[in-house]
Amino acid sequence: MSVEMKQKAGANVTPKDDALLYDFLIADSGVVEGCVASAIGGTQMKITSGRGVILGRVFVIEAETIQATLPATTETQNGRLLVRINGTTQEIALVTQAAASLPALQKEDINRGGTLYELELATYRITPTFMQISHIRVLLANSA
Repeated sequence: MSVEMKQKAGANVTPKDDALLYDFLIADSGVVEGCVASAIGGTQMKITSGRGVILGRVFVIEAETIQATLPATTETQNGRLLVRINGTTQEIALVTQAAASLPALQKEDINRGGTLYELELATYRITPTFMQISHIRVLLANSA
């Protein structure tokens, strides 16, 4: 059996090493600060700059305008804005979804072989006929 010290001069501490440690210490995924979504007209929303953590992996969001996904029907649908991490490619993205019944969030352990983790930032109602987002509900900081 061997033991390896990760934090020492000349050692190579990987992002996965850090993520596993932070995940153990924080033991939660969620928004640390900012990342507040608001409707700005039509099917657009704005998200403020902020930071969060998903399974010990820290992310930063820059303020930007996001176009909501339109539902396939003309009826008012549920929508949500989420952060998605692909554990295979290590890519992270903001994603919108719209449907009468939203799919379950994927919450696989991306530090231990899982491929996808989604963190919901906000939910809303979208009416494609009037091209309008309404009833945005921002989820609380540190919510998983």
